[in-house]
Amino acid sequence: NVKVTEEATDGTHNLELAIEGNSFDYNSRKNIALKVDSSNIKVIPSKELTMIDGKSTIEFDVANTHPNEFNSVSIKPEAEGIRFFPAEYFIGPMNPDELFTIEFNAVADDSWNPRSEKGTNMSLTANYNNGINRHVNTVGNLNFTNVSGSTESSPKAVLAGGLIIIAVPAAFLFYRRRKH
Repeated sequence: NVKVTEEATDGTHNLELAIEGNSFDYNSRKNIALKVDSSNIKVIPSKELTMIDGKSTIEFDVANTHPNEFNSVSIKPEAEGIRFFPAEYFIGPMNPDELFTIEFNAVADDSWNPRSEKGTNMSLTANYNNGINRHVNTVGNLNFTNVSGSTESSPKAVLAGGLIIIAVPAAFLFYRRRKH
């Protein structure tokens, strides 16, 4: 096995392999090309990360940007004060340039603060195998916005809006008739 440091730049690097022979074999020197490619799993939020009244369904696109297949791909979300279901999403093998859309249900626990203006910091950890090598890629600093109250219109608001739409033209017609 050949191990490359984390600081290695992308591209093709030459490894000189020198084999010293003995009285029965010749010495040998070979240049072996090693290709370093740091592309990996990319996790992208595909919907707004908003929690309403302590509950949310969040969705992410998971893409393999590497030129080779990855195996045993799984994604695990983490955020303080929030529980996720499923706790970890197992995708399995991913071909190059393949995209999966995954979904988590998020539920706030007792430590969640719905009045926090900053929201909650969230991270996603992608675990995968590239051949026999296990890799971990963490996507952090995703802001989970807190919203309290329903974003849907209530029946009272719809009724009030309807009354205003009817009352304004009726008042205008009544005013014109009185003027004449």
